[in-house]
Amino acid sequence: MKSQFDRSESRPIPAVLGMSNIPVSSGALVASEPRASQSSEIVQILRFAVESKVDVDTIERLTALVERMNASSAATEFNYALAAFQSECPSIPKTSVAKITSARAGVEYGYKYAELDQIAKITRPLLTKHGLSYTWDSDLVDGKVLCTCTLRHVSGHSQTAKFSAPTDTAASMSGPQKNAAALTYARRQALIQVLGLTTTDPDTDAGAPRPITSQQVFDLEDLAKTLSADDRGRFLKYMEVETIADISVGNFGKAHSALVAKSKGGVK
Repeated sequence: MKSQFDRSESRPIPAVLGMSNIPVSSGALVASEPRASQSSEIVQILRFAVESKVDVDTIERLTALVERMNASSAATEFNYALAAFQSECPSIPKTSVAKITSARAGVEYGYKYAELDQIAKITRPLLTKHGLSYTWDSDLVDGKVLCTCTLRHVSGHSQTAKFSAPTDTAASMSGPQKNAAALTYARRQALIQVLGLTTTDPDTDAGAPRPITSQQVFDLEDLAKTLSADDRGRFLKYMEVETIADISVGNFGKAHSALVAKSKGGVK
């Protein structure tokens, strides 16, 4: 005697997960129409199961299948939306300059960057167009601000990117100012990462050497924070620049090696 849900039979089920009265045959379900809400679909499954006196194990398997298909469909929609966004989003110009005074060395340095509100102004219309949005969460971990940016799609799928920034810098700021600066920096970098954005200098001279990134500036400044004012001056003269931010990408390795060697006492 066959059970009510024997795999050899074809029984219609309600239009759940965008399935228009498609049969369950050989254990296969085929999605044919746009998804409805997941909760509504599961309710329909339960109603159908109760009316058909389907056993609990079968209900659980069918519900799990609906959830997996929903998740897979949502991920696909997210990927298409992000790809469409990235194909339309231009590079973000770095039009702002950060000026920071080192409390230890007593010198000022700077770097170019794209402000957070500028990034939002350029990306928000395109994100909205493709059903995408983002939020941030932050925490203080081991003296660093850890920021998590979550990118969500209307389908329900999401992905995250994390970025941490130290608050113990050599800049002449109060504690709250350092925390706020680190948070803004971490938010900006996490957003750039999760959206897959590129930031560029304004194209005023296509033949000019490309300067190092803000992260590379931060890395070099971290190595240079123990230098005396005289040593810092000699280092900049050695690199033939006025500030660390002016070092070109091609000379980053040279600058990094020199600072590491100096920190180990290898350079006088």
